Amino acid sequence: MTEYTQGIVRTHSISLKEKGIALVMLITVFAALLVPVAQAAQNRELEIRLMAINNQIVKIEEQKQMLTAQINQAQLPELTLQKADQKGLSLEKILFDNAKIVVVEE
Repeated sequence: MTEYTQGIVRTHSISLKEKGIALVMLITVFAALLVPVAQAAQNRELEIRLMAINNQIVKIEEQKQMLTAQINQAQLPELTLQKADQKGLSLEKILFDNAKIVVVEE
């Protein structure tokens, strides 16, 4: 057999130092790719929380407006007269010209 028919035999292997450097480089690349993904995920979570809080604020404002409307409606003179009539009370207008104020002090 001739020298060319046997093929190429490699005797050089990767040293432990080179393996360590390659591993550190892979970890660094992985971390560099992972950081923006983690930041985007956290940003999305905060956006979802903000939307939920805004929805709660809108609901509370609607409830506040509904309660204000109910209070204003309950203070209408017509409703006051109806409720007094239902409970058997009679309401009369007081003429302030004839009204007298009595103050009792102890």
